[in-house]
Amino acid sequence: MRPTPQAKPRSSARLVALIVGFLAALALPASAATVVTDKGDYAPGENVVITGSGWEPGETVVLILHEEPQLDPDLQLTAYADAKGDFVARALASAPCSSRPR
Repeated sequence: MRPTPQAKPRSSARLVALIVGFLAALALPASAATVVTDKGDYAPGENVVITGSGWEPGETVVLILHEEPQLDPDLQLTAYADAKGDFVARALASAPCSSRPR
């Protein structure tokens, strides 16, 4: 009777590492979607331009604009990615209000 060959533990570990690496690569998106504003801060009444790329074509992108300190409610914008996965959204920075505490 001949002994059956046994797999070496090192080769099994390499196979498991290869499978785990392959599954991890499948779980990661091919490219990350981005959202960028044209400026870091805006004066009241200025145009805010928000662009994005890396989205799925036709994907709905919901943007929530929040100010600090919060003097106005958040503003929700909806944009749609074009055929290349890009979008542009525009809004006005909140204007000053005379009823706000100074």
